[in-house]
Amino acid sequence: MSSSFWTGIDDTTSGASLSTSGLIQQARRTLEDPKRRPRIWIDWGMVHTGGPHNELIETRACQRGREMRDLLTSVYGYKQPKELTAFEDPFGEHDEDAWGRRIEPALHGWFDR
Repeated sequence: MSSSFWTGIDDTTSGASLSTSGLIQQARRTLEDPKRRPRIWIDWGMVHTGGPHNELIETRACQRGREMRDLLTSVYGYKQPKELTAFEDPFGEHDEDAWGRRIEPALHGWFDR
């Protein structure tokens, strides 16, 4: 919920890619194995309020969320929605109210498969 894939990349290195990030490097072997890899739910809110600092952070979170979705589907072969759900909440912010609205569909998607 509201993943921060940008942390450690965008705050220190310009133009870095998630595909070469430490997160992906550590998980690569698991992601490559369809029998071992986890199902994944990622989501992010599209409302970026709270001043310039928060707007910058939330913009990066959206960009990196999309990048992660694309990386998982194109490089690792994740199938949506069976193995991956990536949800952009048009009314969501980075707060507990938005996460509370998204938790039910996330849990249903997780357990109903």
